[in-house]
Amino acid sequence: MDKTDSSDLELYEHLPEWATGHAKGEYVLGAHLPTRDGRRCGNAHIIATEKARWDEAKTVYVCLTDAGRVMRLTKSELEDSFYPPEWISDINEVNRKFSPHVNLSSIEKAKQRLQGFLHARSGHDLFALASEMALTKEEWELIRTDCLWMSASMIQELDELFASLADPEAPL
Repeated sequence: MDKTDSSDLELYEHLPEWATGHAKGEYVLGAHLPTRDGRRCGNAHIIATEKARWDEAKTVYVCLTDAGRVMRLTKSELEDSFYPPEWISDINEVNRKFSPHVNLSSIEKAKQRLQGFLHARSGHDLFALASEMALTKEEWELIRTDCLWMSASMIQELDELFASLADPEAPL
């Protein structure tokens, strides 16, 4: 019979809201990496691993910083740049939050397209859709240039919406 260690239960009671578990100093997928020197780089997360091109036996850790920069580091480079990880984050949440240009899987794209289609089919307009996305003006500006498929009038309408959201005095 598997017994749960009471110290394990205590660990999970004290998780930060963004954490999904404890890394316990291990360099695992999703590990939150607290920087040793903020002048060199910020905090990061391990989002993938791959075999080193120069040595198949070595692991390279693909890390995403809180500034959206992707780094490929060996274990010794991780140890030099970051304190041992305490927490694990959901990799999808890390990518969503810190990498606006992350490639979505075809399944995720299909789900998003279906959601948009159902939204429009229900009679909602662009304003309602944009409001429900809960994007900030800064987030809209990041993705705006990738919306080449949108008409100029739709982009202008969204620009006006996000400008009004940035100005608390503006009527919606």
